[in-house]
Amino acid sequence: MSEVGFEMLFLADSCTHVKCPSGKVCRLRKGKPKCICRPKCPKKKRKLGVVCGSDGNTYKNVCKLLKVSCRKNRKVELAYLGSCQHNSCHNIICSGKKTCLLDQNYQPHCVHCTNKCSVTGKFVCGSNNITYSSRCALRKAACFNGVAITESYRGHCKVNASCETIRCNKGRSCLMNLETGRPLCTRCPPTCPLVKTDFQCASRNLTNFSWCQMMKESCRTGILGELK
Repeated sequence: MSEVGFEMLFLADSCTHVKCPSGKVCRLRKGKPKCICRPKCPKKKRKLGVVCGSDGNTYKNVCKLLKVSCRKNRKVELAYLGSCQHNSCHNIICSGKKTCLLDQNYQPHCVHCTNKCSVTGKFVCGSNNITYSSRCALRKAACFNGVAITESYRGHCKVNASCETIRCNKGRSCLMNLETGRPLCTRCPPTCPLVKTDFQCASRNLTNFSWCQMMKESCRTGILGELK
């Protein structure tokens, strides 16, 4: 065997000169080098306890979240401290000066309240049946009033609005909220993971595997179900 051939064989059986992506390190597996997930995570992050990821899943700690993000090769960020919740900001702890708000799908998020909003003229109707000059103005009102306000649909709020009289942006579907009698433009989840430990009871006497399953059923019927 030539000297060059021997060197290539040696390198193939070691981590020498193997460059792994960020968050991964090279380790020998069955005698072969392999990049495995080992994201840097200080011990103080572990002490934060259970956290909710931006993917809607609950993790034992931030380090577990980072490892899953690495293994699935998709960006999963820390949404907030504590277990993931749906339809409520109750008991959610936001870091820094962030405030918890519900989005148009009733998912809680920790966001920064803004003091300034540019005038865009793109009016939106809030779930409180109040017209706002922009989405930014809606979020600002929700933040500073401490009230969860979601965007129902674009444009001014209409009297006796229905899914036949409003238009939803591309990628959103219109659902009727029977409790308020108002329409809501929302994104329908394409797929839902089967979570057997997350049974919820929804309005209209439906039992669903999760909030995601409830939303899929709502999108199928055109009527918004709400978790109880």
